[in-house]
Amino acid sequence: MTYPNTGARIMLFAGGPATEGPGMVVSNELKEPIRSHRDIEQDSVKHYKRAVKLYEGLVKRASNNGYVVDLFASCPDQVGLLEMKSLPNFTNGVIVLSNWFATSNFQQSFLHIFNKDDQDFLEMGFNATFDVQTTKELKVSGLIGHVILAGKKSACVGETKISIGQTSAWRLNAITP
Repeated sequence: MTYPNTGARIMLFAGGPATEGPGMVVSNELKEPIRSHRDIEQDSVKHYKRAVKLYEGLVKRASNNGYVVDLFASCPDQVGLLEMKSLPNFTNGVIVLSNWFATSNFQQSFLHIFNKDDQDFLEMGFNATFDVQTTKELKVSGLIGHVILAGKKSACVGETKISIGQTSAWRLNAITP
């Protein structure tokens, strides 16, 4: 990690499944087939739990530092999105799936991230805080979405927890107008 709490965008370009290390989706052994939807449904995916544990650990590190992780996958076969989905989901990143990086769908989606406003500034922000203030009669139970607890406890926090709750403030690693 570089400079904590400064905001950064990490872009992962995947052209196939991970075949080495703790994030492995399938091994290099040709006798081992890549997992299928049936394997996923039957919870018999060989490398799944170890890979998910790795990516969830990376999510915590990225989220705590205010980093956004985008995932661009260009492969007609599986790249391991099931294992990696927590990276963009919990850091407010984007997921773009296409058959090839050369498709117009991919290129338009990629370039859209770098849109600029009329003053030539990128239309993206980092490390935003979403703070809810209510009257005495209302209580906040939680927030549903891709946010991180900011850990602010106030009088407006309700006893019932819904989704990401027990706080009145949340952090968003990325915001777009």
